[in-house]
Amino acid sequence: MNDSPLWRLVSRLFSILATFLMINTINAQTIELIGETSAGGPHSVGVIFKVSGDGTGYDTLYTFSKLNTTIGFTPMGHLIQGNNGEWYGILTNASSTSDSGVLFSFNITTRSCKKLFTFSAHKSTPSFGNIVKTPKGKLYLTTSSDSVGSIFCYDPVNSTCKQVLNFNVTDGKLPYGSLLYYNDKLYGMTAYGGANNYGELFCFNPSNNTYKKLFDFSKENGVHPWGNLILAKDGKFYGMTSGGGTNDTNMWNKGDGVLFCFNPVNNNYKKLYDLKWGEGSTPQGSLTLAANGKLYGDTWYGGAFKHGVVFTFDPSNNSYTDIYDFNIDDGSYPHGDLIMTTNNLLYGMTSRGGTHNCGVIFTIDTRNDSFKKIYDFERAKGALPFGDLSEVK
Repeated sequence: MNDSPLWRLVSRLFSILATFLMINTINAQTIELIGETSAGGPHSVGVIFKVSGDGTGYDTLYTFSKLNTTIGFTPMGHLIQGNNGEWYGILTNASSTSDSGVLFSFNITTRSCKKLFTFSAHKSTPSFGNIVKTPKGKLYLTTSSDSVGSIFCYDPVNSTCKQVLNFNVTDGKLPYGSLLYYNDKLYGMTAYGGANNYGELFCFNPSNNTYKKLFDFSKENGVHPWGNLILAKDGKFYGMTSGGGTNDTNMWNKGDGVLFCFNPVNNNYKKLYDLKWGEGSTPQGSLTLAANGKLYGDTWYGGAFKHGVVFTFDPSNNSYTDIYDFNIDDGSYPHGDLIMTTNNLLYGMTSRGGTHNCGVIFTIDTRNDSFKKIYDFERAKGALPFGDLSEVK
């Protein structure tokens, strides 16, 4: 076997080339994404759509209508696939005369929706967050419009939906984000309530429906979190608040928001970074962990053009980088989360901006943090998305 320096160099170059080709092959894979819009479509109250990973092949799978009282309208959040293959989502309106929400299922093969549960009896509307699925297949979601908010559990096996927790002012109220399943428990945040009425971080045990407050948000450490927590490789939770912190350029929300981490082992909260208007303010989504170990997110306001930004945060050194400033033409006011797909790209949506001012779909390539708009929403086919995409696998 040749072990000369030249041979080792050639072998190393071939190895690098093979890796490069493999990565680019993965990035070139065709994927399909499914999502919802809160408005637009033939009846102007939202649609379910599918689109390819390169932005082509946009297809309206289902059209919501105020006239269809058997379902509801105005979808928010994202669709999540259950263990039975069905997709599940939430609607903020059950009918034209009711502002209570609906839990529904969607069959992508037959393109049909089914109403599963109406929250009118609890005077509740599902939050802006998403449904979370436990390993046993049960679905949990939060509501926020009954003055305090609730947690509901839906079991697809027996088609039952139960209210398992009702929040109160002292222990937090109005959860706007989703829940995180970790070690057989659910972790989440409320936007208000708690000791300072700025929200709190909590733990819910679904085995016995018990609730425990873990941290009260404050002006200095962040206020009014809208998104959800994520679990990183270091075993800690990472999240954002929509206001608070040391920078007060966003006066109506008592600050521009913060990035933080929380250790579930010792319940230790640590503020990591204070957001500021010029580089992104008022995040209303959640962080996303990329394959490169960095956290990615977007903000609703701020940046060079005041329409929000996409940023990356490196938890190894607490460094924040504004990687793209929305400028209306390429989208504005992102509300949902970024998702990492099997082609190693991050996908996200904005609620406004783009060619028709109806929002856009965009990608972030984490190899070089480059931004690319791939689709412009238009009112006739679906507009104003307030949620996340999901990959169809």
